[in-house]
Amino acid sequence: MKRARALPLALVFLLCLSVAFPIVYNIISEVDVHGTALADSWAYIEIYKGTSLETIAQPFRYRLFTPYLARLVPAPPRSAAVLYDLAAEKVIKFRFGMVDALCLAGAGLFLFLLCEALGLPAVESLLGSVLFLGGHAVINYAGGPMTDAASYLFLCAAILCALRNWRWGLFLSVLVGMLAKETTGYVLAPILFLPTPARDRIAKVLLCLPGILIYLGFRLTVRAASPHDFAIGNPFVNVWERLHSARRMLFTGIEGWLAFGVVWVFAVWGFWILARRGSWRSPILRLAVLVPVAVAMPILLDANVARMSYLAFPAVIPLALVAVDRLFGDARRTGEPAAAGGGASP
Repeated sequence: MKRARALPLALVFLLCLSVAFPIVYNIISEVDVHGTALADSWAYIEIYKGTSLETIAQPFRYRLFTPYLARLVPAPPRSAAVLYDLAAEKVIKFRFGMVDALCLAGAGLFLFLLCEALGLPAVESLLGSVLFLGGHAVINYAGGPMTDAASYLFLCAAILCALRNWRWGLFLSVLVGMLAKETTGYVLAPILFLPTPARDRIAKVLLCLPGILIYLGFRLTVRAASPHDFAIGNPFVNVWERLHSARRMLFTGIEGWLAFGVVWVFAVWGFWILARRGSWRSPILRLAVLVPVAVAMPILLDANVARMSYLAFPAVIPLALVAVDRLFGDARRTGEPAAAGGGASP
């Protein structure tokens, strides 16, 4: 049984990897890491080079997983210089890109498993992985010398493990993931809202604590030798400045839309379908708590809303797939083609 299951999962991973490689290739070959498109990449490149963490701004200096793993990636063979530019900067982007591609493929696989665990059919689950890899934040940021790809991987893995009661998996996902990006801690929101007994919730929170405490201890231990910290300002001031400016409110709305685009519409529709059924204990509906968390944080921190809001993908994409299943599910299950005017009627 396990062997029979391993083959389709391996194929899902390879499919996700085949989508991830073009994303990575585009950034390796075209994007200037010193430009504004990947403004944070300088910090991770410095960590990769072995620069003292005390000279790197927070919170970047605490995100060690991707830069350290990139060091282990072999450089391209010198013979490749006949066809490709192997300048030092390209080699750095290549090493980060290989790590990012594997992380994106892993995140796609874990999202597939998460959708299946939520009761969605395999076809819809695979569609969810493809939708994830086609997201604005993935295309524009996840293939460069950044930590976005790893943050998707560990957050989705942690949520899956929490849902499946894979305790060691949850422990390791948060332990390692917090040193990839602190947004792995978002898993606490689903843990607190998933329909499980209170004793199980407490146990899962306790499994997350070692990773969170190690991260906090790391932040307290590694301090800047000089004022190199990224100032986020007062969260209340950040919110007030957005609310006080019509232009900033408009830009915030546009950035929020860019995070998922039309998938937002399907997600709201999926939420409405489940709410109308009275399925308030449905894990898919409970996972929606991740959406306000992921959207609120960039607003509080005055960060890129489109990029950071994408961390809601383990909730938004399954909700959207509920609507997709409503559109096309009945016709597929009966083996009949959908009507010419559209999918099955609600």
